[in-house]
Parts: sequence; C-alpha cells; structure tokens
Amino acid sequence: MASKTKADPTGQRNNRAKAIKQVNKRLAVAFSKVLTLFNAIPRTRRTEAKVGNASSVVYDYDISPQQIETLEAEVTTLIAISLGTTDERVPANWWYKPNIELPFRQGVTQELIEFNQLIAGAAVAGVTVRGMPPRPLPVELVLSSPKYFELLNYEYVRNYGIFSNLSSQTSYQVMERIEAGMQAGATPSMIADDIAERFKVAGSNASRIVRTEVNWSYNNARMSAIELAAGETGLRSAVMHISSLTPTTRTWHAARHGKVYNVADQRAWWSRGANQINCLCSVHAVLVDDEGNVVS
Repeated sequence: MASKTKADPTGQRNNRAKAIKQVNKRLAVAFSKVLTLFNAIPRTRRTEAKVGNASSVVYDYDISPQQIETLEAEVTTLIAISLGTTDERVPANWWYKPNIELPFRQGVTQELIEFNQLIAGAAVAGVTVRGMPPRPLPVELVLSSPKYFELLNYEYVRNYGIFSNLSSQTSYQVMERIEAGMQAGATPSMIADDIAERFKVAGSNASRIVRTEVNWSYNNARMSAIELAAGETGLRSAVMHISSLTPTTRTWHAARHGKVYNVADQRAWWSRGANQINCLCSVHAVLVDDEGNVVS
C-alpha cells in the first residue's frame, strides 16, 4: 500500500522515483545512439579569415539533403524505440504500463477499503438504502471487473499519447540543433553539447510528466472508485481535498485543504490550467446528507 505523508498524501514517492529513473535511463541510451549517428557524418576542418585578421575554425559537413532526411528518420526511430512509442496504439508489453497500473490499483484499493469503513459506519448508524443496510464492496471483485480494466486502459492510452508527443518533440528539437549547427559550421563538440542539452530538456519534461501522471492515475482511480461505490450502495458521497502541505505548495492548492467537493467539481478543478501538473494533492471519500453536509 502507498506510504503517505503530509508532504506526499498520495504516497506515490517511490513509484514516481522508479519511473523517472527508468525514463532517464532510456533517454540516456537514445542520446548515446544519436550521438553515434552524428559522429559518423564526414566533416572537414578549415580556417576561415575574419575581420581584423582574426580567424576561426569552421567545419564543413559532407551530408546531402537526402542523407539529412535519412538521419532525421533514424533519430526519430531511435528516440521512439527508447520510449516505446513506435506503434500507433499502446503495445501490449509497453514498458511504462506498470508505472501506471500500480498507482491506479493502489488508488482503487485504498479508496474501497476506506469507503467500506464508511459503509460499515452507516450500517451501524441504521442507515438504509432502498430498505436495506448498505453492503461493502469486495475489493478483489472490483479489481477483476471489466470496468476496472476499461478505466485502467484509458490511463494507458492517455500516457502513451503523452510519451508519443515527448518522443516527437525531442526528435524535432534534436534534429533542429544538428542541422543548425552543421549549417553554421560549428565544431562537432559544440553540436554534441547542443544534442546533450536537448536530451536534458527531454529528461526534465519526462520527469514532470511522470510526477503529474503517476499522481493523477492514483487520484483518478480513487475518484472512480468513489463513483463506483456510491453507485453500488446508493450512499451520497463527496471528496475531501487533501493538499500537499510543503513550502512549494501553490496557495490555491493549499486553500482547498480539508474542503469538500463533489467528484465532478474536483475533476473539473484538476483539469483547469496547470492545476494537475506536478500536483501532489489527493482526495478521499466522505458521506454527505441531502444538503451536501458531511456526516460522520
């Protein structure tokens, strides 16, 4: 089960760190292979005179437009292979799937355990729905249901699209720097530094994606479990926002801490602007009466 703290209410710290490490390792492999492709381009070194009798070293790269197109295709393929995004659809064995499945399963499991405690409390208090006391939902039954796998597959598709975009963006930026450097007659080391910088940017973007999407998979799973449990039991429920109370927490995130919203409102808030990006906040279910007041 996820280990939660005030600074990490989703408890996904280890899952995020593991995924970021995997992505960075894959990007490092891609960088090495792209650099090998670039270093294989024939080049000649010459000295070019400049104003004031100063001279500079210029490199001429022996590569035709057709060969540049081939290089671009090879770079694109290498990065796509590295991130596993060569197919149009999510591959059955996509390496990143476990990084989404684990937080999603943890979110559903944790929420159902807590919701079942609410159900038990409601039954003890004499609450009935359609003349019967509410009954707990078997966690394992939900985890093996078609609905669970449908929701999980949606998370796979969402993340595959994001990583496909990262792959395309990185390929474009890397080739842009290679072509610009060759046209300017830059030294091989300067172009290599530019390539390294583009991969550094890709690593930073990938880390942000992981931090955002691992937490979102967990929170989306919790909200989906709440909707499922409420629908099955007939109990009125809402979510309490749990903020990550750290010095870097955005003020409008912290302002929601401990406040209650319906699931649709919570989803809408996360979908606005950059609220979801790098967000460490979480939610858990509460029961409410007909006026929307929390009941214990």
